[in-house]
Amino acid sequence: MNTGAEAIHFETGWIDARPDILTFEVHVDVNYKYAIVDCNEGDIFTINGRASVAVEGPSRIWCFTKTDGEKISVAQGGISVSNLVIVAPQNAKKLVITLSTLDSYCFKRKSADAFKAEISSGFPLNMNKKAWDIG
Repeated sequence: MNTGAEAIHFETGWIDARPDILTFEVHVDVNYKYAIVDCNEGDIFTINGRASVAVEGPSRIWCFTKTDGEKISVAQGGISVSNLVIVAPQNAKKLVITLSTLDSYCFKRKSADAFKAEISSGFPLNMNKKAWDIG
């Protein structure tokens, strides 16, 4: 079955997702990888991975922002996720992802139709509601 998944390209380093407005400044560190992905409300992503503790505090695996970097929704610090499904909220234009490079990770973007097909085929989902909390 074609799920419509797209591989996300990562670069070395991390982006601090703790401020209310992100600057998208890259902190070069070989222990992390990051991506900034353009998105729109309703885009669906699946994440496998874990955050590590950065020098400044626990990193955030993901953060949705407006175009100007204003934070809309962000993962809790220091969490690990497996097949976590997140949906871009209203006004989302960027998804910032920071993952530890210690293990293998998979990150995919899906269309709403592809996601519905997975649900109907019995795809196992991990809807970790704590990951939705701002903080």
